[in-house]
Amino acid sequence: MARSNSASPLAPLLLLFLLLFAATDMADAVRSTPITPLIAFLQSLQSAALASLGSSGFDPKVYVDLPLKQDLASTQAAFDALPRVDGVVPAATLQRYVDEYFGAAGSDLVVAQPVDFVAEPEGFLPKVERPEVRSWALQVHALWKNLSRRVADEVREQPERHTLLPLPGPVVVPGSRFREVYYWDSYWSIRGLLASKMYETAKEIVRNLLSLVETYGFVLNGARAYYTNRSQPPLLSAMVFEIYERTGDMEFVKQAVPLLLKEHKFWNSEVHKVTVQDAQGHKHSLYRYNAMWDRPRPESGTIDEESASRLSSAAQRRNFYHQVASTAESGWDFSSRWMRCHGKSRKTDVQPVTFLEILERNRFILAVCIIVASLQAFIPSGKNCQKVRSLQMVAPAGPGFDLTLFSVEMLQLIRSFLYAGHIGVCVKLGRAMEMEYDISYFSKIIGDSSTSEKFAAASKARMAAIRSIFWNSDMAQWLDYWLMTNNSEKSQRQEVHHQNHHIFASNFVPLWIRAYGSDGKELDRVVKSFQNSGLLHSAGIATSLTNTGQQWDFPNGWAPLQHMIVEGLANSGSKEARSLAEDIAIRWIRTNYVAYQRTGVMHEKYDVQACGDTGSGGEYAPQTGFGWSNGVALAFLEEFGWPHDRAIDCD
Repeated sequence: MARSNSASPLAPLLLLFLLLFAATDMADAVRSTPITPLIAFLQSLQSAALASLGSSGFDPKVYVDLPLKQDLASTQAAFDALPRVDGVVPAATLQRYVDEYFGAAGSDLVVAQPVDFVAEPEGFLPKVERPEVRSWALQVHALWKNLSRRVADEVREQPERHTLLPLPGPVVVPGSRFREVYYWDSYWSIRGLLASKMYETAKEIVRNLLSLVETYGFVLNGARAYYTNRSQPPLLSAMVFEIYERTGDMEFVKQAVPLLLKEHKFWNSEVHKVTVQDAQGHKHSLYRYNAMWDRPRPESGTIDEESASRLSSAAQRRNFYHQVASTAESGWDFSSRWMRCHGKSRKTDVQPVTFLEILERNRFILAVCIIVASLQAFIPSGKNCQKVRSLQMVAPAGPGFDLTLFSVEMLQLIRSFLYAGHIGVCVKLGRAMEMEYDISYFSKIIGDSSTSEKFAAASKARMAAIRSIFWNSDMAQWLDYWLMTNNSEKSQRQEVHHQNHHIFASNFVPLWIRAYGSDGKELDRVVKSFQNSGLLHSAGIATSLTNTGQQWDFPNGWAPLQHMIVEGLANSGSKEARSLAEDIAIRWIRTNYVAYQRTGVMHEKYDVQACGDTGSGGEYAPQTGFGWSNGVALAFLEEFGWPHDRAIDCD
């Protein structure tokens, strides 16, 4: 974590996240994951390192990623014996100790040469005509070699010395400090790998994530022991579908389905499920982010401890830790999206205030008290029509379109036509197929009609819930919903004013599942709402309209958000929406290209105010590499191409 000053690293975070005192009993109900002796010790080392080295340039994640050279008992005994001055280990002494007893962070992962990488795959990005764009795309394609890793043998031989989990096969990591594989990042890495024709590498990523489900019951946030307390947005079934769409590998699907069912059970458990009763008296089961944790996040332990240091009771601190971890489960760590009250709905800058002012104003609410529209969008599936070449298959376009109505033979025929490039299917097989709909489809093609029918019905019900609870007709957006109580066992009555009326890019993510149904006029209203939202800038879509200094806020733009909105617009069946989608993709590709020419790397996030500017803010320094940025750039080029006569430099 590169820091340029000695100010509290959590001052912006404190501005964004604070518990409501009315919810202080929440921590008592948290089902917290046990902490291992290794992680507890590494957190002690982390705290000692901060005291010795100071906050400038300090990244707490480094210390919980260190592999032990000796057993824990010996390593801890040597640490306890270190000389201290006023309780602080001298910096040079601590460094010698770390060098002697630990390997470097990330040294328990080794570079793995992808078995299916070729410098220029046959059929690679055929619609990219401009030479400099094609040259750059091949350089981005080559980055898969730099990001491919496998777990070192010693992790399997002595797992008790590592926080890295002993995954069975090679993976693609995001890059920089994110040394291990991550859950939702992997979806967009896979989209890029498929554009790169690296099907086996894509399958290996999924097999590793499936192994986590087999062991833990869900896909962890990332493949570290300290991530066993939370997941991330559930896109595993979508990964399976994207791969199946390209490869037709039925055996791969058969192996995945039982574990997809297991993951669905986790998301449908009391940990995440909450019931909301709408104005018509219908009860809807919805999901929220809710980490199984009420202590400082090990990878950010010193940050969280400082953040909570002025809270007066242990219960309040546990509650705070629980909320921060739950926000991390969303992938949006951190953002004004989790604020109860953060200013106007148009673009604003939030002025820093003191911690005591935050307490007195009691202005903020917590992540676990929010059910977000985009999370529900990852669970069911809507369907996207896309016309490909000369023929379009016509099928029911409304929410909950039922694949169980097709025979297995018909589904296989549809797939074969799709591979041949002859038709676009209304469900656009694999584009926005999410958990319940994917499971329904997979179950159908492997011959399990009962499971298929069950999940088709669940998908329809969830799509209805999205419309009933999150859709705001006045704004023509899908808005997050505030829970007024943490009790998920009792049905909560819907109140319109509980919707979060502030504008975020996530308000348009349900485009990805065609949540607007078959009403073309409603789609037109959503498109106009997006165009008037203030989110679209010269270099892409801003995450929010509020500049808080946190990374999931203005002016940062993130590859996953660009992709979900662009793909939703492109596959909507509307020429106007597709034209808008291409315009956004062009802006995003340009800023990626120009930043790459300036810096020689792909970036985790970008500043959408100006072409070629990179992102900033948050609790760690901006990262490079970068898996999902690479994947989205290649996916956009595959979808839209780049003609000879289109300039690539910034206007």
